[in-house]
Amino acid sequence: MAFLSSLLERRGVLASGELAMLLNLYADVIAESEPGEAAVLAYWAAVAGNAIPH
Repeated sequence: MAFLSSLLERRGVLASGELAMLLNLYADVIAESEPGEAAVLAYWAAVAGNAIPH
């Protein structure tokens, strides 16, 4: 996830932190109906948020 986040940032597809924000947003939206999937998305959002820009 960190690799994907940095790759998207380098290519100008997403600004730094946007992938984490989008994953968190989606996790919040589905948390009530799909708590397991939301937890996984929240985890990956945290991983993407900690990606070190190159």
